[in-house]
Amino acid sequence: MKRLYLCTFLLLLSSCSYENHTNNEIIISAAASLQAPLEEIVTSYEKINPNVPIIVNYGGSGSLQTQIAQGAPVDLFISASSLHMKSLVDEDIIKEDNTYPLMGNSIVVIKSKAQSWKSLQEVVDEKSKIAIGTPATVPAGKYAKQSLQNTGLWTSVVDYLVYAKDVTHVLTLVEEQSVSAGFVYGSDVKRSEGIHTLKEYSPTSHEPIIYTMGVIEEEARPFKDYLLEASSQKVFERYGFQALQ
Repeated sequence: MKRLYLCTFLLLLSSCSYENHTNNEIIISAAASLQAPLEEIVTSYEKINPNVPIIVNYGGSGSLQTQIAQGAPVDLFISASSLHMKSLVDEDIIKEDNTYPLMGNSIVVIKSKAQSWKSLQEVVDEKSKIAIGTPATVPAGKYAKQSLQNTGLWTSVVDYLVYAKDVTHVLTLVEEQSVSAGFVYGSDVKRSEGIHTLKEYSPTSHEPIIYTMGVIEEEARPFKDYLLEASSQKVFERYGFQALQ
């Protein structure tokens, strides 16, 4: 029943099929920005544990939180925002002592290498479109909004913002030159060869960016432990994520 519900509730996002699932699978909902390193880590884990298939559903942390709150069968949630994790803790879906900090990140502004912008200020002055994740559901968008507010640019850009469903969507909009610039995580720069960083924001301009794991079902605990091992942490760092001090 758990597997069937996942397929009907999240079919478009996870592209799963009932026949491909096994009884001991681990189902993970993870922030979209984690896709590249997490896929590599999952592959390594499945080589060591060939009888434990892992299914990962990527998306904006807020949207994933809502899916879990509405009953989507998830064993491990990895959020780019402690706020969305806290909401599930407050609803008693995840126990507070089953939450674990994973990695950190930064917020940057990017453009397509094909465009000639020299700075974010130039984009702002030209009143060009800028993509950010929807702040209410996408942590990167929330951090971007905070940075814009704290540097005095929010009122100058708010009418020219294009809201995206997650950072992957922002990347696509920038790559396709549908917008002039976009706010993503520092780690996202490594996901595309066609983009260039215009600006990196100081960590003091926004809330601390801390990816947090929440164990919902006990079968996910071994994989949670694997994510905290040194070998997995090095994978995250190689993709631009930051180790927590």
